Amino acid sequence: MTYNCLNNLEKRVLMRKFFLLLLLLNLSWSVFAQSGITLELYERLRFPAPILTRPVVFGKNIFLTLSNGDVLCLERGGGRRKWEYYTGEKITATPVLSEKQLLFGAYDGKFRALDSRSGNLLWEFKAQGIIGEKAALDKNTVYFGGEDNFLYALNLKDGRLKWRFETRGKVRTTPALYKDYLIFGSFDRYIYCLNKNNGRLLWQFRTNAANLASPLITDNTIFIGSYDSYLYALNLNGRQLWYFPAGNSIHFGAVEVGEWIVFADRDRCLYCLSKNGELIWKKKLAGQVTGPLVVIKDTVALSQNNGQLTITNGYDGSRTQNWRLDDNQTLQVNYSNRQLFTTDANGYFQIYDLRPK
Repeated sequence: MTYNCLNNLEKRVLMRKFFLLLLLLNLSWSVFAQSGITLELYERLRFPAPILTRPVVFGKNIFLTLSNGDVLCLERGGGRRKWEYYTGEKITATPVLSEKQLLFGAYDGKFRALDSRSGNLLWEFKAQGIIGEKAALDKNTVYFGGEDNFLYALNLKDGRLKWRFETRGKVRTTPALYKDYLIFGSFDRYIYCLNKNNGRLLWQFRTNAANLASPLITDNTIFIGSYDSYLYALNLNGRQLWYFPAGNSIHFGAVEVGEWIVFADRDRCLYCLSKNGELIWKKKLAGQVTGPLVVIKDTVALSQNNGQLTITNGYDGSRTQNWRLDDNQTLQVNYSNRQLFTTDANGYFQIYDLRPK
């Protein structure tokens, strides 16, 4: 009995320490947002081919895909190569992780599932066109679009086709899942809402151009940008609530920062809106955004085609810091545990520590 009481006491002490650590991390990040940060190079590796996708970080593993078809698993801290799988095809779709599976599509039209521990092929599914964008997952199903105009739903366990839905244009966007809804855009100018369980069309909304941006769904509202230069807000029945005119086409999805919606257009501008469509602030960037925006607490990190990394306060845009990481090469950015991970078209993979000033 005494032994068990001591164990419970130790657990309570450990829990207090854990919550104190979380509090300190949040306070530290608040200071970062207000006072700025330093970016310190932790690790830098170079590979023989461009890296056109975001690095995927999970625990001590880092997963990279190269444009020459290589898929790599590296050890975080040191970069030791744990395994390698070669597809022989160009890869522009960032992989997704589901328990012990690494899933991605490629230019040969194949969607593959690898064992994330060994790199062994578990299954593959052949679509009828290029698969160029990241997939979406729920518990038992993986969803992705292709340049054959279809949106596919596959069984996660064995890659069996559950259903597919045909649009009238390429599907080059990552679908969004919300309850039983699946939302995505197409080159055919429509935004589609399907029942994720059977692929049945629930509604469609027409824009004035192709739709490549991934939808953001929050507070029962869908926020999605289009190449017609508008950011649309729709309810879950597909009715337009409002739209906001940007200065140019919108390629990447909006993100939620607290109560605000932040997105970028191809006119090198970053916008912050209220969820009612009111402009809160707007910033001019030095280059075009080259990948999805990354939310880090109350800040937004983004990469640009001039090799510049930008981190800005998402609430009011009052503090913006810029770093030139590479010379005019496309960058992709991800974040995990107070480190930024970047890849670029020169084949560099870099890890940076973020430290408050």
